Amino acid sequence: MMLNLIPLTKQDNNYCVSNDFDQLFDSFFKQSWIPNTNPLSMKVNILDKGEIYELEAEIPGFSKEEISIEIKNNILTISANTSTKKDIENSNYIRKERSNSLIKRNFNIKGIQTKNITANYNNGLLTIYLPKETDNSIETHTIEIN
Repeated sequence: MMLNLIPLTKQDNNYCVSNDFDQLFDSFFKQSWIPNTNPLSMKVNILDKGEIYELEAEIPGFSKEEISIEIKNNILTISANTSTKKDIENSNYIRKERSNSLIKRNFNIKGIQTKNITANYNNGLLTIYLPKETDNSIETHTIEIN
């Protein structure tokens, strides 16, 4: 079901269903009627392709090595982190310029076969393939009663 792929807005990764009601009101008052123009925001599309979900995340300006995808407690975290350092010598002083960029998104992936997730990164677009759990992929076994 598509509702399994719910973006988490809290940075602490402690998702709780009881917070949904609070988030509904928070999102209403935080909602901006001006489109988000932050260059360090990760835009995401999620497509239902039948047996899989296809998650497309726009992450321009980062190399493949600077992107991380992690899964912990049914939470998929996409993060991209880069830092640059410039040393410029000019007359009698050295000017050092540093830049750090971090973007991160979290998704609840309950109902996904986590061992079969794959990903590709090409031209600033990260595509993650999330196979849905089927009745065959859910392990079941019988416990013998002694």
